[in-house]
Amino acid sequence: MEALIIAAGCGERLKPFTLTEPKPLMPILGSRIIEIIIASI
Repeated sequence: MEALIIAAGCGERLKPFTLTEPKPLMPILGSRIIEIIIASI
């Protein structure tokens, strides 16, 4: 299987949370956003 995960952008609407780490690395309920996306593929 091949997949393309688009994880670009500055996360302007999530500032100040995105000042220290990019949006895909932000934790939600104990998992990072990118981990949740990868697990759903």
